[in-house]
Amino acid sequence: MPIVCNFNKQDLSRKFNYLDFLEKIHYRKYRSFAYFKTIALVGDGIVTSFKKIIELIFPGLIISQIST
Repeated sequence: MPIVCNFNKQDLSRKFNYLDFLEKIHYRKYRSFAYFKTIALVGDGIVTSFKKIIELIFPGLIISQIST
């Protein structure tokens, strides 16, 4: 099962320590795991994370074939 973690609000000074979290869940043991730092207010990392979700669910799909 693919796992994608988005760590949002990375523009804030008191942001969540995502590196500590990743170590605590031993993320390296997962075969299909990705994580992204995001800032939803301006859209940073959002599209990239959704593309990764699609890629992990449908590995044979070429993202450029999806019309926008």
